[in-house]
Amino acid sequence: TYDPSLGNMDGGVLNPSDYITRTGNYIHVGKMVWIQINIKISSINSLLQNITSYIKITLPIQCKTDLKQGLYVSNIINPNTNIYWIEGEIPSGSSIDYFKLPFKDTNLTNSTYLSGGDLTNTTEIIIAGYYFTD
Repeated sequence: TYDPSLGNMDGGVLNPSDYITRTGNYIHVGKMVWIQINIKISSINSLLQNITSYIKITLPIQCKTDLKQGLYVSNIINPNTNIYWIEGEIPSGSSIDYFKLPFKDTNLTNSTYLSGGDLTNTTEIIIAGYYFTD
């Protein structure tokens, strides 16, 4: 197990007391990691309310260098925005240990990454999937 952290690309993170649920389970076999993450927020601190900074969630082990990968978001409950689809995106690069959450709104007009302004004090995010490591 590990404790995933929800933060933003500017370096802000939620304090441990800002979570109702914060669980991460993973299995690492060879160059693959299977994960299950459940995060439920009880409070959004001011660092996460910066709507121009994208949300990120930490991974237990760094991903494969220079390979963009995806994760499945099985549910997002009580967001502050109308979401049509959402996914987890592990960007390519070196020393990447997080993923972002691209989404499209219900009008199908906006496609962006989840940011602090899209969360509420009761948002819950459930993610599952696997990714490759070096």
